[in-house]
Amino acid sequence: WNNDWFPNGLYLALEYFYNGAAGLPPATDRLQSRSPQLLGAMAGYDLTPLWRLDLLLIADLRRSSRFVSPTLTWSPVEDVELKLFAQWPDGVSAGEFAALAPLYALRADWYF
Repeated sequence: WNNDWFPNGLYLALEYFYNGAAGLPPATDRLQSRSPQLLGAMAGYDLTPLWRLDLLLIADLRRSSRFVSPTLTWSPVEDVELKLFAQWPDGVSAGEFAALAPLYALRADWYF
């Protein structure tokens, strides 16, 4: 999506996830989650050809917990990416994300 405010293009995604097996005993063929309903949203913007900003939000619709993850990516050369990111979970103790601890990290990817 290009306009005067976002000349490099704004990338948006929205996803609803329903897991009817949430809370059931573990099975090898089932995706494990506490909540049967999750809503995810993602936005990304290329600040320059070398810098990109992304934001991921996931909400547990049943148990009032959230997960937020901003990421800043820098590509100093064609086959290297450095990502500075955080992961911030929040919400009530029974929620999908509340038991997780906040995380701050720097990640380096080299493609060959």
